[in-house]
Amino acid sequence: MRGVINGSGGLVTQDVITYNVHKGCVWGFYLEDTDLDTNETLDALLCVGMEPLHVVFDVAAFGGQVTAYIYEGVTVSSKGTLVSQSCFNRVTQLPLKTEVYTAPSITSLGKAIVNRRILAHAQGNAGITSSIRQGAERVFRSNTNYLLRLTAVGDNNAVTISAIMCES
Repeated sequence: MRGVINGSGGLVTQDVITYNVHKGCVWGFYLEDTDLDTNETLDALLCVGMEPLHVVFDVAAFGGQVTAYIYEGVTVSSKGTLVSQSCFNRVTQLPLKTEVYTAPSITSLGKAIVNRRILAHAQGNAGITSSIRQGAERVFRSNTNYLLRLTAVGDNNAVTISAIMCES
């Protein structure tokens, strides 16, 4: 909780998420693939800027199972297509240094830090890793590339990746 002085000079308490939304530094993105077949992937490359990145992922698989991976220290020959990001505060926006791409050309995956099966119709952070529950966040290092990869185990999967993030 943080104390904030309102327009009347009174003290108002806000949780950290609300405080950061009001400050203009909470951003999000969304990716989907409506027909991911066996061994096909949906990738989100996060190129973290000068500040550590606090991120909460949400993934969903419909129609079949997928495996979620998070890799740290990824190197690429091409970043791919820039993903549109949206600031949660539409009035005051602090610039986000982290960039998100889809369909990158990977030269080295780096270190796998998550490898978790997601059952069909499972949704939420519990699907990313057994250690994440109820919207818990990860903190990613500055100046480091991370890859969230969903790999289809069967055919005809509809998958989504969404994230809420804020730089320190």
